[in-house]
Amino acid sequence: MDAILDLRRKNLPGKDDRRAHFEGLQRLFEVDLPVERPGMESRNMLRYMLFRAVDSFHSITTPWSGILEGGLIIRQFDSAGITESAMSISREISRLAQDSEREHHNLIAVLLRGLYGENLDRTFTLDELRAADIPIPVPIRYLPD
Repeated sequence: MDAILDLRRKNLPGKDDRRAHFEGLQRLFEVDLPVERPGMESRNMLRYMLFRAVDSFHSITTPWSGILEGGLIIRQFDSAGITESAMSISREISRLAQDSEREHHNLIAVLLRGLYGENLDRTFTLDELRAADIPIPVPIRYLPD
């Protein structure tokens, strides 16, 4: 699941390594999943919905998304006398966004299960990936913003 989420992410460093990783995983899991989203005319609506769910996952944001230092914003909230209510609402939006991300993951897992069934129960170690000559990209959490 993470491989397809990574591959569909826009402006991701190391995209070629991630594509090679994704393609290698497809070989190991014996599945065929196109990189590009099929159109509505596709006969495989499970694939279509899988890609829609992945793209929808990547569109989840909050008003604070991408803000690294919010000090000036908070000071202006303070000046306007709205800090407590603005931050309370912002926390609720963040909670809802996390809930939405979790449910997107759940939907993606269900769609993958519908497409590939028991093939998804297989697991592979890093050594097995290396032995199959599958590149192992740097995890997203370790990439610079």
